[in-house]
Amino acid sequence: MSQNNNTRKLTLAGILLAIATICCYLATWFPTSKMALIAVASFVSGVIILETGLRLGAAFTLASVATAFLVMMGQPIFIIYATLFAPYGLVRAIIEKNKNKYLQIILKLIYFNIVFFLFLNLFETIVFNFDAIKKLIGMNDIDLLLFIGGSVVFLIYDYAFTLAMRFYKERIAKFVNKGEEK
Repeated sequence: MSQNNNTRKLTLAGILLAIATICCYLATWFPTSKMALIAVASFVSGVIILETGLRLGAAFTLASVATAFLVMMGQPIFIIYATLFAPYGLVRAIIEKNKNKYLQIILKLIYFNIVFFLFLNLFETIVFNFDAIKKLIGMNDIDLLLFIGGSVVFLIYDYAFTLAMRFYKERIAKFVNKGEEK
């Protein structure tokens, strides 16, 4: 019975890893959909955490980053996926163990802004070049604009993540768990 359940979990993880990898690969081919595709890839980590727990979710996250590295061939979008989107399912699951919704939002924003700050300061020249914009409106103004705009977009992403997990639980999970021994 336990062996069957472990086999089911590993099979599900393999299928979901393939889906996440395909989304990451497609993100390299469709420039206007890059962020949407890596967001969908990150939703997959939420599904594996719902179905199997944090331990396999952590292993899944590492595997998805490794496969994304292979299929994204060093493209800058990989850095965004590996630092923000891929680990977000784990971070979110840990934060949501606390039932205080306001604290959850604050902690999620802290996570985002730490990653965003590191991203802007360490990887800015790799992915984006804000020099022209900074000259026009000033360094502090652009940083504040990016901080506020990024936080709003991140909250929208978090809400979409919630909707994706709800959709999975209500519409898809029953098919995934069909035939599972209880």
